[in-house]
Amino acid sequence: MISPEQIITLATSLGKNPIIACIGSTKIISDSFGPTVGQLLVDKYQVNATVIGTLLSPLHAVNIVDRIQLATRLSPTSKILAVDAYESPHNVDSIRIINGGIKPGLASGKDLPRIGDVSIISSTYRYKGNVCCLGRVYSLADNVAKLINLILNLTFANSSNERDVKNIRDTSRLLTL
Repeated sequence: MISPEQIITLATSLGKNPIIACIGSTKIISDSFGPTVGQLLVDKYQVNATVIGTLLSPLHAVNIVDRIQLATRLSPTSKILAVDAYESPHNVDSIRIINGGIKPGLASGKDLPRIGDVSIISSTYRYKGNVCCLGRVYSLADNVAKLINLILNLTFANSSNERDVKNIRDTSRLLTL
């Protein structure tokens, strides 16, 4: 469960103008979590942040190094929020916030650099016949996109008024469903 305190900590650690790196491949349903979050951030929430990695332009093993280097050259002081799926037989459908970066591609044996200052990861992989439901991935992605949108709104508003605190608590509860 993600606590309201974790959400507030994430909002303050990202600062203004973050880069959101939504990592994954659209060729594998369980790995499309990151690009789905990116697409939702761009289309549904229209966030005021740099989003790298969408369903139309995924951020994956082949292009991740070049695209992250370009983004950090263009915005050298921005913090990077990495969003990715991970494989685990435990905690399936869970969402976690990690203070620090992640190493994408480990499940497929890739040796990629650590990405991110802060990370949001979700276990979307199902081990029963290696089946993963697109609807469940989309639902998790929408919850995370909603969370990121809230975090960005808190960061830009730089406030913690009663409505924001209620939104944080509601979002925190939603992420445990």
